[in-house]
Amino acid sequence: MSITAREIQEKFGGELIGDRDVSLSGVNNLENVKEGEITFAEKSKYQEQVAASAAGLVIVTEDFPETKNKNLLKVKKPKVVFAQIMHLYQEDDGPVNGIHPTAVIDSDAEVANNVAIAEYVVIRAGAKVGKGCRIDSGCHIGVNVTLGEDCWIGSNVTLQARCTIGDRVIIHAGTVVGADGFGYAWDGERHNKIPQLGSVVVEDDVEMGSNVCIDRATFGLTRIGRGTKLDNLVQIAHNVDMGEHIAVSAQSGVAGSATIKNGVFVGGNVAISDHVTVGEGAMIGGASGVAQDVEAGDFVWGTPAHNIKKVMKEQACVSKLPGMMKDLRSLIKKNKE
Repeated sequence: MSITAREIQEKFGGELIGDRDVSLSGVNNLENVKEGEITFAEKSKYQEQVAASAAGLVIVTEDFPETKNKNLLKVKKPKVVFAQIMHLYQEDDGPVNGIHPTAVIDSDAEVANNVAIAEYVVIRAGAKVGKGCRIDSGCHIGVNVTLGEDCWIGSNVTLQARCTIGDRVIIHAGTVVGADGFGYAWDGERHNKIPQLGSVVVEDDVEMGSNVCIDRATFGLTRIGRGTKLDNLVQIAHNVDMGEHIAVSAQSGVAGSATIKNGVFVGGNVAISDHVTVGEGAMIGGASGVAQDVEAGDFVWGTPAHNIKKVMKEQACVSKLPGMMKDLRSLIKKNKE
């Protein structure tokens, strides 16, 4: 696909400097950009690199210095605009229509006309699949599952009974939504399974990576709020309530009945304990263990997780311990003498 700088500006706004009719055939990062491709630079310190590049158009900040013989589109948030431009060049996997003959769809299921359903998909009774959905091979859509419009469901995804998925949700390969929560009652001799009678609600514009697991609630709902993004290998336990526009990095887990408020960022390999509340806009550093509530806007790190400034001061003291121990032994020796 080829598009001009003029058309990019008309679509995404900003101030265009340079050749408005230059033909742009692709996107790339600043280090590897080729002639006729679009890239971006978020800071003016990259001016020399921009000047030396072969880029056909560079998306830059509004205060980026003018660069001789370079086509620049000045916008408020270059990375965001560049990400939107990337969608223009994303290759389509195929038309959104047609049902493969190997798909098994219950007669009681409701499937919109303009969907794509690939090989060996199973759609059970009472399930509803909205228009524009694309379901890849080997997926299981359980009884009474509701799938909104324009969703993309990767291969071998399982949506268990009674789950509700919103519009424009992306679920990558191998993910399971609605498996039983980890609930057992110990009677002194064995673990007795507690039936998981609730469900899962995934709101609009959520994206889940590969092999994410979201457990159904014991009662009520496990909720994933609008616009939230879950990386690969994330575990969300029963009755967790996750707000909107949360980002959770890979290999992190949230235990049962925890509450994660809007706009929280969770680093990789983080463990959040049950019944903990993480306040709005908080940040949790990678490999942390969160055992108590986190206040809104706080940045915590470590196990147990504490405010990052407190932890860094503690870490600075730890590095001084060998010298302090040497001094302490010397004082003890002098005291004995």
